[in-house]
Amino acid sequence: MFRSILSAVLVLVSGTASAIGAEKPPETLARATKWVVDYDRDACHLAAQFGEGKKSVIAKFTRYQPGDQFDLALIGDRFVSADAEVAGKIDFGLSNKPVDLNGLNGTMGKTKAIFLRSLRFDGWESSEKMEVAPTLTPEQEARITGVTVDLRGRPPFRIEFGSLAKPLAQMRLCMDNLVKSWGYDPVEQAGALRPASPITSPGTWLSSSDYPMNAVMNGHNGLVQFRLDIDSEGKVLGCFILSRTSPDDFADTTCRAMTRRARLQPALDAQGRPMRSYFVSKVVWLTGR
Repeated sequence: MFRSILSAVLVLVSGTASAIGAEKPPETLARATKWVVDYDRDACHLAAQFGEGKKSVIAKFTRYQPGDQFDLALIGDRFVSADAEVAGKIDFGLSNKPVDLNGLNGTMGKTKAIFLRSLRFDGWESSEKMEVAPTLTPEQEARITGVTVDLRGRPPFRIEFGSLAKPLAQMRLCMDNLVKSWGYDPVEQAGALRPASPITSPGTWLSSSDYPMNAVMNGHNGLVQFRLDIDSEGKVLGCFILSRTSPDDFADTTCRAMTRRARLQPALDAQGRPMRSYFVSKVVWLTGR
């Protein structure tokens, strides 16, 4: 079993903060360290620690391409769980109501963690197929001061960021440098009339028979973030793994299948001409056990 999750640029909808866990005020964790921006080879990360001791949490934001979508890892001893998937709600204070968590339980090194994927600060979700959303502005980013997390069966807690205006500005600079390292002009890519996009459903690019046999036998789940380089005719020039969980079989299988089966239409530049570009997405592999 697998799920393919497409990255997209989504819209900000202004609203008031929702109260998660209104029956009991959530535990509040203040920022204990400075924000650190990590210029990784394949992604941009923004991280800081909140709270002290065994109740502390490290929040690590990750972006794999320009846009308003991100993954969030929350790392700390409080996240011990026997379940594979995460259930609960999350609220950054910009949406009209909390949104459902979408992620996995796991570890970061030897420390327990939850990995939340494909988030937006406003919790926006498209209501129509191929809906295009406006970009989150720096002014809107400056309004984000924290996040409230309510995991099923556990007391809610709130992480106080302070303003994210400057940290997110550094993330955008990091993303420009990342796109350059892939061999693209970030200004040209940002000005595209149309990004490279699937012609056939990404759900058909993998099948249950692709699940690595060793992973099936051992009950392993996996998460693979990948980039496809797409030429001006829509052909896949190469597949690159940006992030993965163990074992490596998931990454190898994902790229083999994407290279063989992915069908995309090329991006269009500012003048409407086909151009070389990229497509970033992720696959979640679940055994169902």
